[in-house]
Amino acid sequence: MKIEKNQCRTDTITTTIQKIDLKKPNFIGVGGHKCATTWISECLRYHPQIFVSNPKEIRFFTTYFHKGLAWYLNHFKNIKNQRAVGEFSVSYLTDDDAPKRIKDMLGNVKIIICLRNPVDRFISHYKQYLRSGRLNKKYEHLNEKIIKEIITKYPEMISNGLYCEHLRTYFDLFNNDDIMIVIKDEIDENPQKIIKDLCKFLNVSTDYLPKVLNKQVSPGIIPRIYLIEFLRVRIYIYLHNRIPIIISWIRKFRIAELYRKLNNQKSNNNSINTNIKKELYKYYELDIENLEKLIKIKLDSWKIKRDF
Repeated sequence: MKIEKNQCRTDTITTTIQKIDLKKPNFIGVGGHKCATTWISECLRYHPQIFVSNPKEIRFFTTYFHKGLAWYLNHFKNIKNQRAVGEFSVSYLTDDDAPKRIKDMLGNVKIIICLRNPVDRFISHYKQYLRSGRLNKKYEHLNEKIIKEIITKYPEMISNGLYCEHLRTYFDLFNNDDIMIVIKDEIDENPQKIIKDLCKFLNVSTDYLPKVLNKQVSPGIIPRIYLIEFLRVRIYIYLHNRIPIIISWIRKFRIAELYRKLNNQKSNNNSINTNIKKELYKYYELDIENLEKLIKIKLDSWKIKRDF
């Protein structure tokens, strides 16, 4: 009898998981980038029946896959009796290998995907790169020439909004009933309903109201002093990768909120002109139409506004 190579690999992985005395995740948040996954993870983190990894983004199925399964499962060693166990890593949405790796190692887990109007997502991504210093002051005021330079230098800023292209693999590999799509517009309109729907999806109690429900988690700023923001980002990356517990303390004692108040410009001059927005809407138009067919959700508010 011929045994498929992939089946052998899956059986080996399953046996390895059983040998490692650690509980594996039963849900994965896969993005997208700048689409409110941090808000979702922080809302779910304090539910008594849910365990969310610390750090939020382990990035095992993309950046750290070479470290092996035991390294990954070690992030869930503090699980007690929680029913839902998972992590959120936005890199999983746009990586070609991540969906298959998740399926092979974790089986039929639940998948949470948060999406945002791709034009708004692009603008948020652009402002994040300004804050972090990846884009210097030359790029503060966009025009057609500048935006072409940015996209050439950082193609992910535009490609990360092509959701349908990235989502097809997840819908091919996982049961549609095990995939929940969250639209950021709906979070803004009714955050309590979204959290209740997520709890229902994860089979945990819906009688739960997170303290951060109506708070903006990790909001961006336009820094008054770019050097300080540059150093903050580098320190954050170091702590996130080496000593993630310190990030939790910073959030707990609201140090980040104080920093934002001290190093935030009162006015934001990084406006996006109408012509650039119009071109962005045109760029994403076909992908949005295909996405509607794939996820069976109408996205009229994402389409090009004819009254521009």
